[in-house]
Amino acid sequence: MRPIFAKSQIALSVIAIASILTIGVAGFKTAPTAATKNTSGFTTSNGTVTLKHTFNLAAMANSAKPPKLTKAQIQQYQDNLKYIANLAPKYTKSTTSKTLPVVKPEPAIIGPKQVSISSQFNGLQAVTNETTNGFDVEPPDEGMAYGNNYVFNFVNLSGEIYNTSGTALVPAFSMNNFFNVPFAISMSDPRVYYDNASQRWFAVALAYSTFYTEINFAVSQTNNPLGSWSVYALNATELNDPWCPCLPDYPVIGMDGYNLYITANEFSTTTGVFNGAEIWAIAKTPLLSGLSSPFVRFGQIMIAGNPAYHIQPAIKRDALPAELFVASIDPTGTSNNQLAVWSMADPWVVATGGMPSLTSTIIASEYYAFPVPLQTPAGYNTAYGYPTTGLLSPDFDAMQEVEYINGQLFGALDTAANVLGTTSDSIAWFEIKPILNADNTISSATHITDQGYLATPTSVGLLYPHIEVTKSGFGAIVFSYGGPNTPPSVGVALREPNQTFGPDLNTIVNGQAPDNGFTDVFGVGRWGDYSAGSYDPTTGSIWLAAQYIPNSGNGDIWANWGNYIFNLPQQ
Repeated sequence: MRPIFAKSQIALSVIAIASILTIGVAGFKTAPTAATKNTSGFTTSNGTVTLKHTFNLAAMANSAKPPKLTKAQIQQYQDNLKYIANLAPKYTKSTTSKTLPVVKPEPAIIGPKQVSISSQFNGLQAVTNETTNGFDVEPPDEGMAYGNNYVFNFVNLSGEIYNTSGTALVPAFSMNNFFNVPFAISMSDPRVYYDNASQRWFAVALAYSTFYTEINFAVSQTNNPLGSWSVYALNATELNDPWCPCLPDYPVIGMDGYNLYITANEFSTTTGVFNGAEIWAIAKTPLLSGLSSPFVRFGQIMIAGNPAYHIQPAIKRDALPAELFVASIDPTGTSNNQLAVWSMADPWVVATGGMPSLTSTIIASEYYAFPVPLQTPAGYNTAYGYPTTGLLSPDFDAMQEVEYINGQLFGALDTAANVLGTTSDSIAWFEIKPILNADNTISSATHITDQGYLATPTSVGLLYPHIEVTKSGFGAIVFSYGGPNTPPSVGVALREPNQTFGPDLNTIVNGQAPDNGFTDVFGVGRWGDYSAGSYDPTTGSIWLAAQYIPNSGNGDIWANWGNYIFNLPQQ
């Protein structure tokens, strides 16, 4: 999601910075063809992405300095608030009645750790942005990955590399410096992933202005994230699509042996109209050598007669002749009991300029419903001199990150639920058996094999689940949680090998103060839009990260969010 900035007593929400600096045509790093309408409910196009920039991360982090924003730039940011207000939200919560799942809560309220943890430490915090960017940012969108004894943490809008004990190996750095994007261009939605098959790191983030947007992605040239990286940029303005120039909001990473997959949600930057989800598949092998690489794009994707939203590409850990995607279906922002599953058949053809087929099916599931703002303790924002509401935004009931392992798809989402007669923020999770036809298209026989809810019997609510499952069948769902008397904290639910998640919900770290963030002053505060996780197949362990409140600000008068990173050893 688009971040909100704070600087010099101004709460800043930035998208249109064209009068300061617009990425010009000379910065156009892709060569797409015009979109072709497909009768299956989407458009198709293809092109080539070329190298934008190379750099050494350690050298960049040790030499980079935060920008010095001028009063004119700050004033421009403030003027853009009026523009942002006219953009349509992802979902407008409907007043239509919705079906709430009735959830029998787990017998144990969030309690002390009942899990073995081999490493745990604080990741990036709000105050880091003052050092790396010169201003504060909310929401703290969470990116984290583990590989080769390194932990890479990306949170709006800063990055950091740690060893497994939590020691920072270089100074924290700005996302703009990492992706070589001018500071006058807004960035958001960082993701990072370590691909064990290729022994490389991948990072993705959105860069945007009014008339030009791009998805930046970077690929390490070795298994050491401190070394050399190649940076690419996909032009996502899509002037051939309706209502565009457009913005690819909420980009997500998927991966298999053939391609890097990036999905996003296409919004007009001038009208806010939502065109539907979009998918890029980029041939992976050339990227590993810093070379130009072919890609295909599916745009304006429809499902069940409506624009598909927030399609999650699978991190695919098992061989399969297709990439898989999952999404919830709730176009009215009420409730539903169906999920959509897509197959991109024969993904290897992308490398030779071919167009894979994309097919979908709709499957029955348990009910899920649009979540409600979560009440946590009210705080106080020193910059504004006003109390905060303590309300945290749950965003939506869209599917979060998806994993394919042991022949199953695993995913989870936020849901409102009837818990002992009270509407409460809970988690719905799903285990799906994907079935392919002989031509590798998705079969209507695809079905749920297990599903359930995580909830508490009190006013404590759960937010932003991330699910990871190992080859042994052990699994974990990390989440943030809070309540009227419970500051935002981090918890986890476990699954014994090939069993179900729960019944216990375990505290990993307790919040230490109320949310004092500047977006929480006049309404519902922006919490991180997603948590993060990383499975290490070499050890069988799981690394997880989520947001909480570690302190009252640590000298930061604008915000006090933090995130916590921990490792669950092989079970």
